[in-house]
Amino acid sequence: MKYYMLDIRDISNVRGIVIAKDVMRELGITNAQFTKMVRNEEIYKGCILVPVIRESGRELPTSESEELYQLVGESDSGYRYYVTSHIRVV
Repeated sequence: MKYYMLDIRDISNVRGIVIAKDVMRELGITNAQFTKMVRNEEIYKGCILVPVIRESGRELPTSESEELYQLVGESDSGYRYYVTSHIRVV
């Protein structure tokens, strides 16, 4: 599965796309550890990893596309809520 590398200082800036297996191999972690890393929004090379969303056979978002993510809030339990430029809450 592919993941966007969103800049930690500006999540609307996509710094690249990585493949989960490559990250796991590089860090020497298991799939379960990788899933936990993504869920807890741990930093990887100065970025937060967000799964690629596929709609109509194309990948979203990228800095060049029309859909971008922006952090809008965080709950007491640690969940982070993002809104996209398509007015979706993730």
